Amino acid sequence: MKKTVNLTFYTKENEQLVEMFSPDLMKKFIPNWFKGLKHTPGVTMNNCPGFVDFLQSSIVIPLWSDFKITYEKSIILDVECPGANTSNNIQEYIQQHTPNQWNFAYKDSCHVKLMSPWLVKSDADIDFMMHDPTWHKEKQMGMYTLVPGIVNFRYQPSTAINMFLTPSEKSKTIEFEAGAPMAYLTPLGNVNLKIKTELISHERWNQMLKHRFSFTNLAQKTKKFIMRRNNGR
Repeated sequence: MKKTVNLTFYTKENEQLVEMFSPDLMKKFIPNWFKGLKHTPGVTMNNCPGFVDFLQSSIVIPLWSDFKITYEKSIILDVECPGANTSNNIQEYIQQHTPNQWNFAYKDSCHVKLMSPWLVKSDADIDFMMHDPTWHKEKQMGMYTLVPGIVNFRYQPSTAINMFLTPSEKSKTIEFEAGAPMAYLTPLGNVNLKIKTELISHERWNQMLKHRFSFTNLAQKTKKFIMRRNNGR
C-alpha cells in the first residue's frame, strides 16, 4: 500500500496568487499536445508507462508572474516583472549566482534564479527531484534549462527555481508567462501525494525561512540536527 505524503505550499503574497497559480498535481496541468493525442495502441505516448506514470506522480509549480529578461552571454541586462518597480526590490523576484560556483563551466550561459513565492512543508521524510518542465516547453524548447536538484521539504522549505538561459552572443530577450508550468517536482518514492496551499502572514513566512546558523554546509547540518532531535539523540 502506498504511503500518503502531505505537502503544504505557503505564500505571503495574496489570495489571488493562491486562487490562480497554486502548485498542484500534474494531472491538473496535462500538456495541450497530450490532450489531443489519439489513442493508437503501441504507437503513441498514451501507451508509454514511463511517461504516463510520470504525469500521474509529479507536481507542477506554475509561474506566478510574467517575466521579461534581457541578457547577453552570461550577463543579465534588464528584468521586467509586474510589481518589481525599482532596482532595489528586483532581488525579491530574481537573482543570479556567480560562475565560480560551478567552476566557470557552461561558458556564456546566463544563470537565473527565480525567487519563488512558495515555501513548502512535508509531513514525511521524502526526497523530490526538481527539474525542467520539458513536456510543457513546446514553444520554448532549447531556450532555457532548469538545473535539476534534490529537495526535501522535511528539512528545508525553499522552492527557488534555478536555470540557465541558452547562450547568446547578442542582446536577447526571453519572456515567461504567468501560469505556465515552470518546474516539476517528482517524488523519489512510490507515494500518494496530497497538496494544499495556504496564505500566511509576512511574520509567519519569515519564521518559516531557513535558520542561518552556519558558515558552511547549511542544508546538510540542518538535516543532521533535525534528525538528531527527532531521534532523541
